[in-house]
Amino acid sequence: MFERILVAVDGSALSDGLLDTAIQFALVAGSRLHFVAVVEVPKELLTAEGANEPAVEASLTREANRVLAAAVARAQEGGIEADAAAPTAMGVPAPEAVVEESRSWGADLIVVGAHARHGLRRLVHHHFAESVARSADRSVLFVHPQR
Repeated sequence: MFERILVAVDGSALSDGLLDTAIQFALVAGSRLHFVAVVEVPKELLTAEGANEPAVEASLTREANRVLAAAVARAQEGGIEADAAAPTAMGVPAPEAVVEESRSWGADLIVVGAHARHGLRRLVHHHFAESVARSADRSVLFVHPQR
């Protein structure tokens, strides 16, 4: 049913748990995993006096590549066929980039993390997951952190 699963990762603790869930799901379903990480430069860094946008983008892109390589390696160690998309270009909202990558790659399912936080951080992370679900034209699986 779900042969091609796109998994949005960001290197956070939730992302690590999400990775474990995606690997287990792929093992049971016989699926292939495709990881994506979106590079977004916080507006505060772009407008801060003396901010160097290319340096910030390069640093974030290196980190995203590290996260993607680790995710692919972990999935492959678990016996899952996996690859990753290069970090998405700047200027594209993260939810839009994830949905577009799911279309381009032909994903049957998108897996995203659902943060169980309160206050502003909850609103930011909830907004990402909800935006992916609202704009996706395929199934979306929300993975909550383990307690």
